[in-house]
Amino acid sequence: MEQINRSISYAEAVERMFMKTKSIYFLFGVFASAFLKSLFMAVTYPSKSDYILFHSEGKPHLFFIFLGTLLLLDALVIWLILRPKAIGFWLALASIAVSKLEEFTALQIALRNNDLIKQLFIEQREARGRLMDDNALRMTDVLFSPTGLYAGFFLMLAGSLLVLLVLWRNRDYFFKSYIWR
Repeated sequence: MEQINRSISYAEAVERMFMKTKSIYFLFGVFASAFLKSLFMAVTYPSKSDYILFHSEGKPHLFFIFLGTLLLLDALVIWLILRPKAIGFWLALASIAVSKLEEFTALQIALRNNDLIKQLFIEQREARGRLMDDNALRMTDVLFSPTGLYAGFFLMLAGSLLVLLVLWRNRDYFFKSYIWR
């Protein structure tokens, strides 16, 4: 009987380890994709709507501060997922916080420059060869209304809350690894 209980607890331990591994891969993928997105934005910034929005407010330096900070934080988090240390958990939290701050700042600028953001969307859509018919124009009006912009922000916030939940549930990956080293 005792033998069976040990094998069940061993099986549970293996299952938990497998779930932990999948969630660490998830975190790695999230921060790697954020890093690559920021890197791509650093290379192609003049054509990016975030840069154009910040520039329209006379604050392109703020765009570069956010971009540089996110590049650095995401690169460090990726490294510290591969070589876990306690600081990796805190840097991951900082990366998420800076990302949300940048998105909130861009939202506030977009709300003040609603016509500009609509025009940028239309230009980018037409550059990809997609024509703007009446339905697309109505969709643009809905998407870039204040309600649409807030809805988009809250959807991104919900995604970040999911990442925060996974990060929180895996905090021991960073802290226990730090203690053992």
